[in-house]
Amino acid sequence: MCDKKWWKWPFRSGGKDSVRTQEGSPKYGAVSSSANPTQANVVLRSERATPPTAPAIQRPIDASASLPVAVPPTKFDAGLHVIFDSVDDDQSRRAAEMDVVAVHGLNFKGSADHARETWTKGDKLWLKDFLPVRLPKLARVMLFAYNSSPAIDATAIKLDDHAKGLLQWLSLKRKDAPQRPLVFICHSLGGLVVKQALVEATLDVSYKSIVDATHLLVFFATPHQGGNHANLGEIVAKIVKVALQKPPNDLLDALKRDSNEAIRRFEQARHVFDGCLVVNFFEGESYGKLGIIVDKKSATLNLPGSREKQVPTHANHSTICKFDSGNRACELVLDTIAAEVERALGISQNS
Repeated sequence: MCDKKWWKWPFRSGGKDSVRTQEGSPKYGAVSSSANPTQANVVLRSERATPPTAPAIQRPIDASASLPVAVPPTKFDAGLHVIFDSVDDDQSRRAAEMDVVAVHGLNFKGSADHARETWTKGDKLWLKDFLPVRLPKLARVMLFAYNSSPAIDATAIKLDDHAKGLLQWLSLKRKDAPQRPLVFICHSLGGLVVKQALVEATLDVSYKSIVDATHLLVFFATPHQGGNHANLGEIVAKIVKVALQKPPNDLLDALKRDSNEAIRRFEQARHVFDGCLVVNFFEGESYGKLGIIVDKKSATLNLPGSREKQVPTHANHSTICKFDSGNRACELVLDTIAAEVERALGISQNS
């Protein structure tokens, strides 16, 4: 360790050399007794070139160190976006053996990143950070983003249009592996979009592979039918009122009409879902003064046998599909999905 010494450095003042005596400080550092005086003067003159009161010298920024703070997550435009792919993100670097597609519900607040925020708590997107490693097969996970803000654009309530858009994006993304097993994970009214898409797919032969490949439907607080004290349209209207305190009557009427029509079509095509399993996670906590938004009865499809499971959660309509760690609530969801994927694939292989 260097010994501190008294030292002198020359500087210019008024055109003449002057001498200032100072003890080495943390700013300039101590000078070793073995240091070459000429070298020391060179260093000191270099340091003296920028007065202490001058702004700090700008140095190149280490991009890798600043990346997590400087670059926010990409906000998704409408379409189908890959957030995890085993060929790129898994240690195996092997191609995915199944596809998982997550579909959000209505975007009440007009968020620019609703497709991601629906499934995110803190900085954790559980569909990307927790789910893939729990699945029995290597997976590709995608988010479907679409205009679903009824407060901004009336097209948000066109379930048919969103359903057809989902089908076309799936057809494009899966053109190299159309038979790859497919799992849908849906929140709230996003479940109606998915069900409508599967019904539409039976009417267009070019989308038939999507229906055939669908093995599991996972719904979070999706209203499949009327609840204990309301029909489906009234439940949908209640969902809107979660964020829009005074939604326009024409919006509520359109939502009721479209949701009831979607249910009617679904009831007419229940056979479409004979080849897949269903999991319904339903609310166990009230959403403020609005109470339970989608109760157990509404979150039930009434499918025969063991094809459908009802799973209660200790969460409300908004928090039901948000997890920031592998806690008990997250563990329940992950293990249930993994188990039902394995069961669905086993049924498919044996049929």
